[in-house]
Amino acid sequence: MNFLEFDENGIPIDPGDDPHRSFEPSMDVSGNIAANIVMAEEEINARAIEARNYFNNLMHFEYEDLVGNGAFGIAVRVKWTGVGRSRRFIVKRARNEDSARELRHEIDIMAMGGKGVALAEKYAYEIDPADHTTYAQNLNGAAHIASVIAYEDDRRGGRRRRYQQWRLRSRFARRVASIFGRRVPSYFLVGLPGPSLALEYLENGTMDRFRKKLDENNDIVPNRILWRIFLCWADSKLEEFGNIPPSRLVHGDMHPGNMLFGTIGDFPEHDIVPPVKLIDFGLSFRNPVGVMWNISDIAKNMMWLIIQRLVPLGVWPLDYNDIVTEGAPLLDAQWAPKTRHLDPELLDILLRCLAQSPLDRPTLAQLLQVAKDAVQNRDQEYYGAEAFQESDVSIQRFVQQYIYDA
Repeated sequence: MNFLEFDENGIPIDPGDDPHRSFEPSMDVSGNIAANIVMAEEEINARAIEARNYFNNLMHFEYEDLVGNGAFGIAVRVKWTGVGRSRRFIVKRARNEDSARELRHEIDIMAMGGKGVALAEKYAYEIDPADHTTYAQNLNGAAHIASVIAYEDDRRGGRRRRYQQWRLRSRFARRVASIFGRRVPSYFLVGLPGPSLALEYLENGTMDRFRKKLDENNDIVPNRILWRIFLCWADSKLEEFGNIPPSRLVHGDMHPGNMLFGTIGDFPEHDIVPPVKLIDFGLSFRNPVGVMWNISDIAKNMMWLIIQRLVPLGVWPLDYNDIVTEGAPLLDAQWAPKTRHLDPELLDILLRCLAQSPLDRPTLAQLLQVAKDAVQNRDQEYYGAEAFQESDVSIQRFVQQYIYDA
């Protein structure tokens, strides 16, 4: 069985074929596409220049680089300096009004506790402020979610007044605050037009970069690393949305580009592998089976990492132990070189997480129990002496090569 892969635009690629469309667009379509591309580039450049000029003229701030852009807008890296220390973070800005609505929604979910009006406008349901405040509290500061440094929601009143007050503070007062304060000034975004969101800078790259680097070297991911990444993602679902009462919130855009490696922290599962953190909640939404949806997304991304291809789901259903699973690539001979080393229990739980029926998927509590047990109790000896790639030394070298030095 041959499995299709998606290109960067979401278009299926036939194995061995040119990864581009096989037809030429009409002149009208081509002209519209070209015009939209030019307009997008102009908007991106304008927002980036605006951010550069703003931060380079703000005391103790330095604009460093444009690190990302797309339909959502732009992401720039900014450095904040003080005496003897500095800190980098990412500032997200909208490209236009359409993307501004998405960014406002992300601010609602990650920082404001859902108290803004964007959720009601976009999804047409009544906001429960207490419910959304719980989401925000769980999101910000969670070990597996990118931390919010600051945000500016342009729907809030008093923006101009707050900005003027901050700018009117004496140069000496602002310098003292920067030197002796332990946090980045809370209002440093108020001078930027439109909504903006500042997040911690995760310097070790995306899961997609990790996947591509593995593929370039024809390498596989050791089981002990896979279990730790799996636990990260299961923990992130628990931290984001809570499980009592069952959540209805779905991330909505979970893919390898929205998952980044942090740095090793004070957590048992991160003794040798840095945590994976989830970003970009602009497309999140609520659904009655949100937890089951998220569980499927976790397993899908695990499968993509293991086989190192972004294959679509739902195309090749497979009967497996009395359920129908969408994880057929994990059992197909085409990917055997990438999967034959897999821990049988990891393979089994991924196939069950990818069950077509949400009722056939394990619960979040079951995922956490299995993953935590594997992380805590499975060392090189568990996989056999010949499994040299599972040793602490091999894993440390693997992490250095594919995450820190990539």
